[in-house]
Amino acid sequence: MHEADVWVDGLHVGRHLGGYLPVYIDIPSGGNITVRLRNTDNPLIPPGKSLSALDFNYYGGLYRHVWLLKKSHHLRFNRHVSIQYENISRAQVPLSVRFNVIHRSGELDQYRIRYLLDGHELLPSSILLQENPSTTSYSYDVKMIVFNPRLWSPSQPNLYEFVLELLSGIGTKERIFDRHNITIGFRSLEFRSNSSHLFLNGQQMDFLVGTNRHQEYPYVGYALSDQAQYRDAYKIKKAGFNLVRCSHYPPSPAFLNACDRLGLLVINSIPGWQFFGDKNFQNNSLDDVRQMLRRDCNHPSVFLWEASLNESPMTKEFMIRAHAIVKEVSHGLTSGWLDEENIYDVFTPARQHGQAPDYYRNYRAKNNKPLLLAEYGDWEYFASHKDNFNQAYNSSRFYENTSRQRRYDGEKRLLQQAHNFQEAHNDNRRASQTARIVGDANWLMFDYKRGYAPDIEASGIMDINRLPKFAFYFYQSQCTSCEPMIFIASYWTNLSNTSVTVYCNCEHAELRLNGERILNGGKQQHDSSYLLRSPYIFNIDRYIPGRLDATGFIGGTAVVRTHQSTPGNIRHHLNIEIDLSGQSLTTKDLVFVYAYICDQNDIVIPNADDLITFSLLNARNYALLVGDNPVRAEAGIASILLKTTNKRPVDFITLIAQASTIEHQETRHIFYVA
Repeated sequence: MHEADVWVDGLHVGRHLGGYLPVYIDIPSGGNITVRLRNTDNPLIPPGKSLSALDFNYYGGLYRHVWLLKKSHHLRFNRHVSIQYENISRAQVPLSVRFNVIHRSGELDQYRIRYLLDGHELLPSSILLQENPSTTSYSYDVKMIVFNPRLWSPSQPNLYEFVLELLSGIGTKERIFDRHNITIGFRSLEFRSNSSHLFLNGQQMDFLVGTNRHQEYPYVGYALSDQAQYRDAYKIKKAGFNLVRCSHYPPSPAFLNACDRLGLLVINSIPGWQFFGDKNFQNNSLDDVRQMLRRDCNHPSVFLWEASLNESPMTKEFMIRAHAIVKEVSHGLTSGWLDEENIYDVFTPARQHGQAPDYYRNYRAKNNKPLLLAEYGDWEYFASHKDNFNQAYNSSRFYENTSRQRRYDGEKRLLQQAHNFQEAHNDNRRASQTARIVGDANWLMFDYKRGYAPDIEASGIMDINRLPKFAFYFYQSQCTSCEPMIFIASYWTNLSNTSVTVYCNCEHAELRLNGERILNGGKQQHDSSYLLRSPYIFNIDRYIPGRLDATGFIGGTAVVRTHQSTPGNIRHHLNIEIDLSGQSLTTKDLVFVYAYICDQNDIVIPNADDLITFSLLNARNYALLVGDNPVRAEAGIASILLKTTNKRPVDFITLIAQASTIEHQETRHIFYVA
């Protein structure tokens, strides 16, 4: 991954530094292609920091697609096509399409270029003549207008297919020599000097609510399928976020494609974390800025380019050059964690970079630039107990106070994590009343592995297996434009708090125990005054086993219901789920499989940690299981990965989960690979 060398039939044809952005190598005809990959520490290659001290992992091997592209030596496009928009309105979008045509010297005298949008030709294509036979490359900046466009936004992510075709052999023998297919979306972005909001397509957006994401899965590292990338974006959207920061490196193009389709704003970042190396490192990092822009500039979802080495002591010269590269390649907005005058467009510090307890409440960024809190909710609770200004929890022990909580750590600690995020997010929204704060992004969406650390970094609102913690539902409750939701943050056992927390994005919520309405309680007053929807706290006199029923109301009408019953002690059976999250299971795919340990009433037993064995029938060479097997359940749920090969089965495959400690020892689930 980190360093790549390529040979064709023993001849060295190319070398690439860096594992997050693509390399294109012209290969002469030959039989055997050899790629050597290294991921050992190298201070010249961003992120540069030794893996032993790095806060995330970079894995080894080929973990994204490798394409063998057949191109004509006589006539082709250059690899980079940039489509820019200016003065966008709902009536029209002026386009500027920039590209190069490359051809062999002296072998071509005429050709033509065709521009298609959703299959319709945008403007008549004329025959182009080679003016100078010795020239091998021509640059184009073609202007055109799209009328009555469907604009892209998080609520309406309208997309178009733009096709650029290069044709030669004019007349009856005309043929297509090269083609670029680019998915695009039309949208404008701006920050206005008199406002603390982002304006998208001229419309003011509310306070942006986002998260950070590391791209790894357990066992396979970065080697996710395109469908798995989509499922991660789907979960981020389902959590109620409209923004995701790709920390701390550029993501897979498949993830950006998913953000385009689902309507997620993206902060795209160059590789870097707490390291600023020598001139060679800096030049390699600046090249990352350029390559990131060239690869991703046509994605409508990308709204900030983090051309900044995260939490690294960059020089002013480096920041000026990085910012200039973004402006050279696109009209995009830049962001950086250092507040330097006249450089980055948006200041994106982490909340913990400010001083508790005010943090950025009274901050004035240089040049009055907008401020987006790029991380919050973890370090300010983890690093120093005294930094937690929530007095209600100052008497708790450190491990109970932190946001780094595993799903199996229990109800109390999961509630603590959710409250930490609630408190910080509420304070960020409060700060936006006095400082020019346009949004925030929590740390983070999914648990992940850190360098040589022996443990998982567990501040995710979902675990590394993509199972939700209580905090996931807190964020869902903050999305008032999402479908109605309600969640009871309790397992309702004899160990549960009798003050029951309920998250709901409706106008009103009610709770009943065994059919009797709980009247003592309501919207939480503490750490919630600036939230869109305050959590509900219902105070029950004493613990009585049974069933909690919660109902959400809009306009006085019940629109959503959920329940939680006291789990039994007998492990009765297993339920199996394949996590599709908006995508069918296909060939060359990777999905999570979950086995839920349930009692006789089909309720998950939250303290069950039994060993579960998974197996497949009729899988042959179509599918396999990846991960520890048997695997121990966490909080009543066991997880494993299901990987499909490039062969499509002609019949159904049976997935089996077994445990000798469970009354009905075996459960089967039949599935099909599309």
